[in-house]
Amino acid sequence: MGIIIFLAFALNMKAQVTIGSDYAPEQGALLQLKETNNPAGINSTRGMKLPRVPLVSLTAPGDDLRKTIEGGENIAGEKWDLGKHAGLMIYNPRMTDCESKGIYVWSGSKWEGIGTTQETPWPGSHAEDLAAIDQFLKDNPSVVPYWPTFTANPGSSDWTWNISPGEATWETATEVTRARISSNKLTFGSGWAGYYVTRELWKRDCSGELRLRELDVVHKNITDASALKGLKALRNLLIHDNPLEELDLSGLGELAVVDIDGCINLKSIVFGDNPNLVALNVGKTTRKKYDIGTVSATVFPNAGDRIKDTDDPYRSSKRDVTISGVKHYLLPFNVDTKLTQIKNLAECPNLKGLIIIDQVSFSGLDLKGNPELTRLEIKNGASETGGRTGKRGEIEDLPLAYNPKLKTLVLEYNSVEALDLSKNLDLTNITITNELLVGADLKFPVIPVVTSLSMSSNSALNVLNLGSQVYSLGTLSLYSNTITSDNLNALVKQFSDAGLCDFWNNKVGLYSKPACP
Repeated sequence: MGIIIFLAFALNMKAQVTIGSDYAPEQGALLQLKETNNPAGINSTRGMKLPRVPLVSLTAPGDDLRKTIEGGENIAGEKWDLGKHAGLMIYNPRMTDCESKGIYVWSGSKWEGIGTTQETPWPGSHAEDLAAIDQFLKDNPSVVPYWPTFTANPGSSDWTWNISPGEATWETATEVTRARISSNKLTFGSGWAGYYVTRELWKRDCSGELRLRELDVVHKNITDASALKGLKALRNLLIHDNPLEELDLSGLGELAVVDIDGCINLKSIVFGDNPNLVALNVGKTTRKKYDIGTVSATVFPNAGDRIKDTDDPYRSSKRDVTISGVKHYLLPFNVDTKLTQIKNLAECPNLKGLIIIDQVSFSGLDLKGNPELTRLEIKNGASETGGRTGKRGEIEDLPLAYNPKLKTLVLEYNSVEALDLSKNLDLTNITITNELLVGADLKFPVIPVVTSLSMSSNSALNVLNLGSQVYSLGTLSLYSNTITSDNLNALVKQFSDAGLCDFWNNKVGLYSKPACP
């Protein structure tokens, strides 16, 4: 902003001004910065440093230029008039959603970059986003009555809450967050007095339009999610606790994170042209939640009624509750899931994380088209009491040779009998629990890279050959396998030959083990 002060000074003096030397400015210049009067035109060894002003928006919400600047809402005084500030020049030191760092000039209606690089516009439009959400509600009419707005109103402790409907919308210069929280969803813990039905995060695009970038949807009556394909700018999707049978996310090219939980009827997840997808979590489908019942054992009929920890529905196998006059019936754990396939993962070439939990019918996974994958978790075994000793997953074959960047692998209670990790040369963390692996069919990376190895309760694991991994290991846990005494002695020799007896004797987790001399 300093250049404006100098300009004002020059105008007040009613003369041309040079800054940096006593030489006169050129005839056409009201203000000139120079050190010398070199006739060759090189008249300075230094330049003008513009003020660093971090922008949060290229357009002005509420016709107030202050709101385009980080922290501008805290600047006292009247609105900064848009027209009167036309020509204002700054250096923006931060990357916006639209353009790179660089010099910007306020045109009177938006900040225009000088030599900046503009990001690719998000597909679709604000109108299309609104139409898609509206269609989603029309497709799921039973959801609408359960969509009151809600404001969290915590009671005197983390486990005591006041239930009271209210507004829940937050707006900044760059985004609007709108949360609808239903009184038929409860959670117990610090921060909220209810559970989201929807949470929408709208962000401004390069033109200033609000676009839906994140959507959290939690409701037991969602049966049709096809309208979500109209959300072309959607980046994060959380969709929980519903009876959907198929979720088709193909064509959502901006989609980066998908989190699915509690969809116990889901049979298929379909992708296609999702190049930005980096994380997919198909999470615990271990409980049917909040089916409406007809009998109420505990009644909280009025807004503001107190709910204490003794009434926590998760502390019993089933309970009936009535919140604000609506009755709900809570069912215990249910692990009879139906997901059998995730289609077209090859069309998500940048996928970095894949987590599949308690999908016991899931039996096939093709990861050949996902060379960027760094984390893979496939975990089963949830029981009706919440433990991990229930149903075994059906997945048997897990080829990972096409995933050279894999760093973390977690397998629990599947039907994997053989595993070749010899080509996974970035693999540092391995956890294998309750698998059917035969030791002779377990191959580790061909170079020492594994730093953490945990293998427990693998009933067929009678032989374990760590090979060169003994040199890289920082933690090793081998509890409750069936490794023979002869093989344990062979392991001791591996560590002894490597000069690592101290590690074997003091850092290897094993109920009973021979000493390394």
